[in-house]
Amino acid sequence: MKTALYTIAILSVTALAGVWTLNNVQAQASWYDSSWNYRQKITIASSQVDSNLTDFPVYVDLATMSSGFFSNVQSDGGDIRITQSDGTTEVARDVVSIDTASSTGELHFKASSVSSTSDTEFYVYYGNSGASNYTETATYGAENVWTNSQAGVWHLGEETGDAIDSTSNNNDGTPKNSVTQGVSGQVGQAYEFDGDDDHVKIDSGSVSLSQPVSMSIWVFQDAGSGFNTYLAKNADGDNIPDPVDIRSGSDESNLEIKTDGGDIEANNVLPVNEWFHFAVTWESDGSAKAYVNSTVVATSATSFSDKVNPVWIG
Repeated sequence: MKTALYTIAILSVTALAGVWTLNNVQAQASWYDSSWNYRQKITIASSQVDSNLTDFPVYVDLATMSSGFFSNVQSDGGDIRITQSDGTTEVARDVVSIDTASSTGELHFKASSVSSTSDTEFYVYYGNSGASNYTETATYGAENVWTNSQAGVWHLGEETGDAIDSTSNNNDGTPKNSVTQGVSGQVGQAYEFDGDDDHVKIDSGSVSLSQPVSMSIWVFQDAGSGFNTYLAKNADGDNIPDPVDIRSGSDESNLEIKTDGGDIEANNVLPVNEWFHFAVTWESDGSAKAYVNSTVVATSATSFSDKVNPVWIG
């Protein structure tokens, strides 16, 4: 099983689409800063937003940037700055990866607000060879993109070493039993699990699954893989949900969510041999919904009680 961009959030997150860019524009003195030579505009179509959003992390596929971006941006993306529609009010950004040779990269930024009634615009500034990259903890650094109650955000883009949590919680995970890192994913790179004992273990008790809570993940399942665990919170070496285990069934198209308060099951809802987005939400009253590619595939009144156990991915 391959997984990428795995996110746990305390509050529900609504899928966002409809992001595109316009052409390069030569910078002027009235812009963010005259030291930046170029900017491109990003427009989020209101027709793609169900309800108004606040402090929402927006994903930008840098491969969609128009011509000139990769020949003018720093090789590490250190000169990338994001502003609101006024062109000057800066927002936090997380440059997960960038490859100027292959014209690819993954960027997230925090939109202070996204409207469901009118299009929302932002600017991406670049082209300043003297600019320095932000530290993770800086006001506009990576950790401040993920401040809307996210307990953990794992991009799973590392080729070696730990699975780094992009939030200030620092809930980094350790790959166990030869997890394959650095494979091609739906969003940047991904981890590949053998479906047997490969997993990422996150020891920190600050990954709370107290309700309300939502979790989302990009998944690719091979045919015949079966029993692919997306996320679990169990005691070491214990396959009993304690309190929760989210996975595919023996038939990998079937969904199984096992909790200490009951189960949620749905057959023939998980795609095979293709990437799909999976999410599950629990409200404070215990009502749960599971989504595949933004479509509800299962509902339940099942609730569970959080426990201080490790979190497992894979």
